[in-house]
Amino acid sequence: MKLLVLDAGHCLSLALAREANRRSDTELTIEEGLELDPAWLAEVAPDALVIPPLSRPIVAAPAEVTAHAEAVERCLE
Repeated sequence: MKLLVLDAGHCLSLALAREANRRSDTELTIEEGLELDPAWLAEVAPDALVIPPLSRPIVAAPAEVTAHAEAVERCLE
């Protein structure tokens, strides 16, 4: 399985990286941000895209929450 994880600084991406290192059937690609180039995404061709949730959205500025949601929507397109 080919996994693509965005927002690499999140603890979920660290846990997935550790697990992928233990398995021979998982290929993991980790990217720092939430912006994807469609051509690059087609080249990587992951089976699954993992976008960690926004940490502590209750204390985040509304603009930060909106920006995160919009980035997720762009990735889904």
